[in-house]
Amino acid sequence: MSINELKREVLKYYVRAYEEKLISGTSGNASAFSRKKNVMVITPSGVDPADLTESGMVVVSFDGKVLEGAGAPSSEWMMHALIYRAVKEAKAVLHTHSAFAAAFAVAGQAVPELLPETALYLKGGVPVCGYAPAGTFELAKIVSETLKTSTACLMRNHGVAVYGQNPKNAYMRAVCAEETAKICFYAKLLAGGEACMTPQAP
Repeated sequence: MSINELKREVLKYYVRAYEEKLISGTSGNASAFSRKKNVMVITPSGVDPADLTESGMVVVSFDGKVLEGAGAPSSEWMMHALIYRAVKEAKAVLHTHSAFAAAFAVAGQAVPELLPETALYLKGGVPVCGYAPAGTFELAKIVSETLKTSTACLMRNHGVAVYGQNPKNAYMRAVCAEETAKICFYAKLLAGGEACMTPQAP
């Protein structure tokens, strides 16, 4: 994809994540990586998704230098950059603060591989990685290391990070993480913790 095409795709699925309430306010961020140009297209810092336009997207180098765009890149740009460096399959990254998945992150509990769609999009479920302050290199390192063996992770006391082959795939994984967390939460209320064990074949 061209840089302009990446801008459109990142914006499209970032806004969809906002509309699906995976993001509230300016709490999330999204990006895509152009391996051909070795740059990231990323959402800007502090801009409401409802107000964001294609021209407002930011293009940055891997050291955070702004190459296109008037605003500052997301404060989590380092996390996106390290994920692309650590996971060669990653071509898009989405970070959300969706309520049920974030509740699991605060509780320090992984989201198990409960449903057929979970197995399809999030093989092995969603593990919890360690805590580090938002926007730091420490958090970026922890998340990127976790995503070497998982397609998504819960950032302790924070939210969700997923990668995908493209912005749509990353969005679908974020939706699946939230839906699985929601179902697991209600299953725990109905039947206790054992209701959220990964199913075993007979």
